[in-house]
Amino acid sequence: MFVHSAFPNHVYALDLTKQPYVIKWNYSPKQDTKAVPVACCDVVHRGLNYVEGKIIMHTLDGQVIGLDAQTGKELWKVKNADPAKGETMTALAW
Repeated sequence: MFVHSAFPNHVYALDLTKQPYVIKWNYSPKQDTKAVPVACCDVVHRGLNYVEGKIIMHTLDGQVIGLDAQTGKELWKVKNADPAKGETMTALAW
């Protein structure tokens, strides 16, 4: 199971196959804190995406990040918004 938080957008992979449940890995992206005061819709995060063994996520400061679902290793990252221009992201990363 994968869970995430609002800003600062922590991601956790949980192993639910046996108790006690354990965190397999966690990922916390480095972000531009200037995104917080310019975010129009709060600091929410509206979901992760899973496709072909990867977690696709976005961050409030406009990064779209691909993670390996088994290890949490960052596979790639692109910038899609600039908080210095008042741009942030809270929508799903389709």
